[in-house]
Amino acid sequence: MLVDLHAMYRLYYGDLSHNYIMGRPSEEQKKLSDAFVEISYTLIDEMQPGAKIGEIARKALRVAEKHGYGSNVLFGFGHGIGGVGNESYPLILDMQPWSDMELEPNMVEIAAVVLNKPGVGGMRLEAPVWIRENGNEVLPKTPIEPDVIEI
Repeated sequence: MLVDLHAMYRLYYGDLSHNYIMGRPSEEQKKLSDAFVEISYTLIDEMQPGAKIGEIARKALRVAEKHGYGSNVLFGFGHGIGGVGNESYPLILDMQPWSDMELEPNMVEIAAVVLNKPGVGGMRLEAPVWIRENGNEVLPKTPIEPDVIEI
């Protein structure tokens, strides 16, 4: 199960998602979850000031491919956040005009991972990341790891 929240304050958006596994996860679901978590942390770790957007996307995709999910992950790994009508720019993907753009201090980007495996499940990360002078800060305090709710 996925909870995806889009709050708005004075026409400025927020974006946050969290994943839940309902019941005891199968081995395939555990594998998918482990890959999702590693892709997500790689993405966030790479979102640093001066990092090129295309390289960030390539590194996240390589982790998905390492786990055998290269064709199951959405090719975009994030988007901007802001006022209505201007919330998607810039996108974190490896194509022009975004590939050579660099993240700069005080930007807020949504780290996004969409990983879906038919017959197994799907997971999505959307978390605002504040690019700081020396690193970044994930703004929500929700964990990246999916919660398991045994029923």
